[in-house]
Amino acid sequence: MIAARQALGLIQEAFGKEPDVAEVLAMGATTLICLGDHARAEAWAKRAILLDPESYSVHYNAACTYAVIGKPDAAQKCLEYVFSQMPRARGWLLANARHDTQLDSLRERPEFQKLMERLEAHAAPVS
Repeated sequence: MIAARQALGLIQEAFGKEPDVAEVLAMGATTLICLGDHARAEAWAKRAILLDPESYSVHYNAACTYAVIGKPDAAQKCLEYVFSQMPRARGWLLANARHDTQLDSLRERPEFQKLMERLEAHAAPVS
């Protein structure tokens, strides 16, 4: 909790109370989750996507935020966007989504399982 407060303080010191750098907002959203500020975390995640809709890491961090705050459909939508619109990021997405505990609330969802199967199929060597 102390580390999250310090991280948020550094973000706000460097970028202001309402940063407008997408990567900072997306990562800041995950920090806000640690502090229990879910409404602000969601707002920062949404804003990050608006600022940089082409960033796979912004979509991924938004997905993590949504998964933790109980918005699994929004989380899934972000992950699906990375899969469908950013094929170069699929390996990265698979590597992160396999073990990221922030996505644990999605693991039993059929939609998430199907996405993981598609990611694994994409990563499988072609013979």
